[in-house]
Amino acid sequence: MRPVFLAYSSKDVKEAARIVEALTEMGVRIWWDLDIPARSEWAMEIGRALKRCDTMIVLVTPSAVDSDLVTGELKYAISHVNYRGRVFPVLIEPTPEVPTVFSMLDVFDLTRDSERGLRSLAKTIKKAQREAAAQRRPAARQKVAC
Repeated sequence: MRPVFLAYSSKDVKEAARIVEALTEMGVRIWWDLDIPARSEWAMEIGRALKRCDTMIVLVTPSAVDSDLVTGELKYAISHVNYRGRVFPVLIEPTPEVPTVFSMLDVFDLTRDSERGLRSLAKTIKKAQREAAAQRRPAARQKVAC
C-alpha cells in the first residue's frame, strides 16, 4: 500500500505526531513532512510525496484552515483522480469554519472519542486503499497482455 499523506498546520505538530504514532501502530503507513531528510529541498519533497501518495488525511484545526500550505495540499488532492474517494478530514479541535468541500467528504471527529475515531479512520483508510489497489491491478494486467 502507498503511504498516506498527512496535511496539517505546523502549529499542530504535537497532535499530528500522536496521530501518526497511533495510525502507524494500527498498520497505516503515513508520510508527513517530518520524514523529509535534513538538507533536502522541502517544497520539492512535498511535491514528490503528493504524487507518490493516493490517500490524504487533513488534520482540521483553526490553524490548518488558515494555512495556505494545508489549503494547497487539500486542493491538490481533491483535484487529482488518484486521490478520488481517499481524502479524509480529521477534526482534532473545534473549528467553526471549515472548507465547504468537507460537506462532500466523510469527516472523522476525534474531539469526542479520539481512540474510537482513530480506529474508524484506520479501518476506512485500509478499505479505501485495498479498493484502489484492486482497481490498479486490472490496468497493469492489461498492459502486460498487449
